[in-house]
This record gives sequence, structure tokens and C-alpha cells, in this order.
Amino acid sequence: MTVYLYAMPAGFPGNVTRRAESTLEPVLLATETPHGAPLTLDTEGKAVPTTEADEVSAWLVRPYPTTGVGSDGNSAPAGTIQDRLLRGYISVRLSAAETQTAVKGAPVCLIAEAGNGFAVGDLAVSAGDPIPGAVFMGPQDSDGNAEIAFNL
Repeated sequence: MTVYLYAMPAGFPGNVTRRAESTLEPVLLATETPHGAPLTLDTEGKAVPTTEADEVSAWLVRPYPTTGVGSDGNSAPAGTIQDRLLRGYISVRLSAAETQTAVKGAPVCLIAEAGNGFAVGDLAVSAGDPIPGAVFMGPQDSDGNAEIAFNL
């Protein structure tokens, strides 16, 4: 049995943390996309990851019980049907460059331009543009995973 001395893990990127309060729908992916990534739809109606905070319309959900089959082992491959979270609670991974601790109610920010250790598309607390409707539900764990609420 695992003993947690400080805090339990906050999940894995893309895990829906409170299913009863969440709205999910299937979508076709246009490109390989990491679980927990912010999504928008392209002109063909396929989901693509976005780096523009005001374009985020959903988040890529990790399908249970798989862990991912993309090139990094944490992504969903292009051309597959996956679920996206339109509203609810989901676990996401913050950038490794993030030095601030997330606090409940703080906006989730999306990095559009690389710099200061952040890469384009990273999620952060202290840098980037706030994603409308996305707020942290508490601090990130030691791996950088944090629960967020979206469109609630």
C-alpha cells in the first residue's frame, strides 16, 4: 500500500476528475495530440491543439483505461476518434518551467510565445494568456499535474 506523506497525486493529464459534472463528446483528431491539451476545431470540424487562449473550446480527454499510444506515450494519434471535455473538471500538466504554485480560482494561462523556459502550448500560472472559463481548483502536485474547472 502506498503511503502519501504530503499530498496525493492530482491525476494524469487528460483524466476527467469529476465525471458527474462533466460534458464530453466525441471528436476526430486532425493531428497527434497530448492528453489534457486545449483544443479547437479546424475548418473541417476536426480537433487540433491550440496556442490561442481565446480559441480554446475543449480539452482532450484520456480514454480509460489506456495511457496513450502516440510517439511520446501520452498522446492520441491523428485520425482517431477521441473524447473532448466541453465543460467540467480535468487534470492537466503545467509547464516544467512554472515556478509558482497554482491557487484555487486562479486563471489557467496558455503560452503563445516561447520564452523564459516556457514552450509554445505550455500551460502556466505565472505567464501567458488566461483561457476564458478555465480556473485552477488547487495546487499542482510534484509532477506538475493540477485539476482545473472549465466552463462551469
